[in-house]
Amino acid sequence: MANECFVTDHPNCGCGSSLDIKKICARCLEVCWQKSKQIWTEDLNVNTLCSQKIHAKASEAQSLTVDNLCATAANITDLCVTNLRVNNQNQELCNIKRAYLAFNADFSYTLGATIDFNATLDDPSSMSGTNPARFIAPTAGYWEFNVFINAFDLAGSDLITGIPIGRLTAYVNNVARQSLSVPFLSFATDVKAALTCDLLLAVGDIVTAKLDVLVQSPISGLVSYAGTMMIRGGPFASVAEPSSMSIILKSGLCNPNGGGGGTVTCVPCAPATVPCEVVVGPRCEPCPVV
Repeated sequence: MANECFVTDHPNCGCGSSLDIKKICARCLEVCWQKSKQIWTEDLNVNTLCSQKIHAKASEAQSLTVDNLCATAANITDLCVTNLRVNNQNQELCNIKRAYLAFNADFSYTLGATIDFNATLDDPSSMSGTNPARFIAPTAGYWEFNVFINAFDLAGSDLITGIPIGRLTAYVNNVARQSLSVPFLSFATDVKAALTCDLLLAVGDIVTAKLDVLVQSPISGLVSYAGTMMIRGGPFASVAEPSSMSIILKSGLCNPNGGGGGTVTCVPCAPATVPCEVVVGPRCEPCPVV
């Protein structure tokens, strides 16, 4: 067709309310409603689009239903995908369900208490709290939890015999979930421990961490030592091996009600078939002159 913009004199739509054809190839196409097997266009602006295949440089639609969509770039607020494949390895994943806590200076710590990190370095979803330091899960799923403690100057009133053992424990709702034990060096009063674990959390679960020191008792065996330690903190840019605690969502349970599991089922696309259905919509704006 010679004209670059096809216009009809339909009484309800200046650019045609319905085109019952198998293929459209146009530089400018503006319709109230479009349903076809294949569309080729440089600029597409419709209210409702149902098509099996689209080739377009620019597309803007309130409702889009396609059997196969291939796009160089897309900006989507809400996306539901049953199967997702990505063949470009240079992908940057922005997961806002994460948090990172630390200390703004060296901290005097009572063994066995909840470690109260007092500096929030990153928390875009506002899921952390202080006094005591904790993470509150906003989403049910599998979370990766990390805590690193650089503690020194073990002190207490009781004499320690043998080699003490530092034990770093992750708690969920005040119940011990996973722990890591690290022995002290025989000639030192410091210990470094790094605990990494996956936690299955429900919405609202609270994650904390504690450090205690186990010593040998001639009567009771290994017991928790009553004492204190200093925990290394301070600016990350200038302090070596500062203590920290972080968490990030690895996979949600895909359950809109939270907890327990389940999946979200995407609404299936309506089949895009021809012939087109005649739908009379509001009057379209005239096509621009090209």
